[in-house]
Amino acid sequence: MKLLSFGEVLWDIVDSQEYLGGAPFNLAAHAGRCGGDCAMISRLGKDSRGQTALAAAEKMQIDCRYVRIDEKHPTGTVDAVISATGQPDYIIHEPVAYDFIDLDDETIREIVQSRFDVFCFGTLAQRNEVSRDSLMRLLAGLSGSGTRIFCDVNLRQNYYNKDILAASLGACDILKLNDDEVGVLSQLLFDAPGMDMQDFCRKLAGQMDIKDIVVTMGEKGAMIFDGGRCQVIEGHKVEVADTIGAGDAFSAVFLCKKLNGCTSRQATAAANRVGAFVASKSGAIPEYDAKIMQFLSE
Repeated sequence: MKLLSFGEVLWDIVDSQEYLGGAPFNLAAHAGRCGGDCAMISRLGKDSRGQTALAAAEKMQIDCRYVRIDEKHPTGTVDAVISATGQPDYIIHEPVAYDFIDLDDETIREIVQSRFDVFCFGTLAQRNEVSRDSLMRLLAGLSGSGTRIFCDVNLRQNYYNKDILAASLGACDILKLNDDEVGVLSQLLFDAPGMDMQDFCRKLAGQMDIKDIVVTMGEKGAMIFDGGRCQVIEGHKVEVADTIGAGDAFSAVFLCKKLNGCTSRQATAAANRVGAFVASKSGAIPEYDAKIMQFLSE
């Protein structure tokens, strides 16, 4: 599987410890561990954090040919406070380098011609019009190319609105969100707060022509919508260290399994297991243990 991820590369600062992250970067890193051939589109500051991030990405064998260095803006950082249940509360700083991802037409043509199997993006990197414009032009170029388009809405603070969500969902054919985000999108898109998740998925798939919708529900597992029906796949209970990166690991495993021929149910079951493992560890990209590596190789 050839995967290309667009958006933020940043440092999560938790209790004075710095962890490399950013949802699109986490996804690429975890997909690489699943055997994917992964590349990243982003922007880093000309600073020590940017240098360290680039070196780490290359060590993870993430193709960084589309990662640019910004002379004016720093590498992204996020202050994260972890609750007693492992849930993070974020302070996301701006402006930072990934707000200014600037793709020229030649680069977009090169990406389209590279024929990636899946292109992945979210909403945070769209908070600035420079990165948002690059993303929308790239999505237009990929339309009809055969590349699957995956969107993890990944709502953060106030860095989204109805227009961003409508454009993002209208461009994707695989959508991932969590159960809390279902409520937000129900309100914004359909003016229907408290909408039943199955009704939400059916209405959204019908209006936006989305083929697969995955709703993660923490230890309760995940609900998948494909082929016009919903299924709930049980989760795994673990002692949570923090949930940073767990959803991105879920996305990576789901995509790798799904695009390699597994059913949605099989892909979701595998994604639940790896997502739970990541939630049991600190940081977004913990080292996989032998059991998880063996599981992924089966």
